[in-house]
Amino acid sequence: MRGAALAAIRPMLTARLAEIASAPAEAFKLTEAAEIEYKDAPVARLGKGAQWMMPRTELIGAVEAEASERQPALARIEEWVRGEIGRVLPTHAKLAFAKSGEALEGLLRGLAFRILESGAAIDLRTDESAPRLNPEQREALKAAGIRVGRVAAYAPDAQKPAAQRMIAILKAVESSTEYPLAPEGAGSFGLDGTWPEPALAANGYLRFGRRAVRADLAERLGWELAKRRKDAGKAVFEIPIDLASVISCPAEDWPTVLKGFGIAPAEKNPETGAVTLWRYVARARPDTEDRPARRPPRADTAAPAPEGAPRPDRRPKDRPEGRRPEGRADGRQDGRPDRRPDNRRPAPPPQPERRSKPIDPDSPFAALAALLPPPKAAKPARPQKQRPPKPETARAPGAFRYRPFR
Repeated sequence: MRGAALAAIRPMLTARLAEIASAPAEAFKLTEAAEIEYKDAPVARLGKGAQWMMPRTELIGAVEAEASERQPALARIEEWVRGEIGRVLPTHAKLAFAKSGEALEGLLRGLAFRILESGAAIDLRTDESAPRLNPEQREALKAAGIRVGRVAAYAPDAQKPAAQRMIAILKAVESSTEYPLAPEGAGSFGLDGTWPEPALAANGYLRFGRRAVRADLAERLGWELAKRRKDAGKAVFEIPIDLASVISCPAEDWPTVLKGFGIAPAEKNPETGAVTLWRYVARARPDTEDRPARRPPRADTAAPAPEGAPRPDRRPKDRPEGRRPEGRADGRQDGRPDRRPDNRRPAPPPQPERRSKPIDPDSPFAALAALLPPPKAAKPARPQKQRPPKPETARAPGAFRYRPFR
C-alpha cells in the first residue's frame, strides 16, 4: 500500500522540485520563522552556519525524492538566500563576502568588523577612548558604507526596517533564541528591561537611560547639542525641549537621554524647579543598570574633612607645650627613628665547627693511609729576643728641654 502511494506521488515531487529549481527570485519569501516559502508554502528552512551572515539551508519534506532531484532545488534556494541577504544588507555582504573590510587599515578595519559582528551599530561610549579619525579615514569608512560619530559607529543601510528584520531573523538562527525586533520606523522607544545589549546593537539602537535611541539619530542629536554649547561660548548653555523631537523622546525621559551624552543640569528655576541651563560634566557613557560600581574607598583611608572645619591636632599628647622633644641617643633631635641607610656590611653568620670523619677501616683508602709517612712534629715556637733599652743620650749643656706648663 505504501509503495503504491509513493509511486503515485513521486512524479508530483519530481515536478515540484524541478519547478523550484527554475523559479524566479520574486517567487520566494523569507518568514519570521526563518522559513523560505514558495507559492505561500514552506519548502526550506535556515539553520546555523559558519557565521550569522552565512546560514545553512535545508529542504522541508521531499525525502522520498532522489538526491539528484533534490540537489538542484536546494542549490536554487541557497542562491536566492545569498542574493536576498546581499540585497537587503549590501554593506554587510561586502564585508562578509567581498572582503571589502580587508582594504581598510588597522583601526578602520577593526571598526568595520565590529559592526559586521554586532549587526548594525556599536556604542563607542563603552570604549576606553573614542577613536579620533581624520577626514581621509572617515571618507574611507564612508566608501565602505560605515559612519563614525561621537557616540556610535553604524551602517546606515542597516537602519531600515527591512534590514532590521533580516538581521533579527539571521541573529535568531545563529543564537537559537528569539531576537526582538524594534518598532518599525521608531526614532526611539522605551525599554522595559527585556532588551539585552546585543539585541539593541543588532537593531541599530543605543541605550540612553530608559530609552533606546537609533544610532543615526543619536549622532544627529549629539551634533545639535554640541552646536548649542559652541554658540553659547561658555560652559553653561540652554537646551530647548524642542530638540527632543529629533529622537521622538517624551519630556519625562529627556533628562536621562541628556545624561547619556554627559550633560547634567547647571541651573534651575527657583520657583518651578525646571532646568534652565545645562553643562557637560563627563564623557558620554551609556546609563545601564549592569554597569560595574565604582571601586569602594579603602577602609583605612580617612574621609576628607568638610570645608571650613579646623584641622586635627596631630602633635603627640605627652609633649609639653612650647618645648621640643629631647635628643635621642642616635643623634636625632626630632624624636623620629633614624632612617639613614647603614652602609656597614652585616657580620657573616657563624660557621659550624667542621669535625673530621673517622676513617672506615674496611675502606680501600685505609690501606693507603698506612703507607703514608707519619706527620711531622710541630716546631716549637721561637722565643722572642729581649732587646736592651737604649741609653738616654746626654743633652748638651744649654740645650732646650721641654717643661710642661703648670
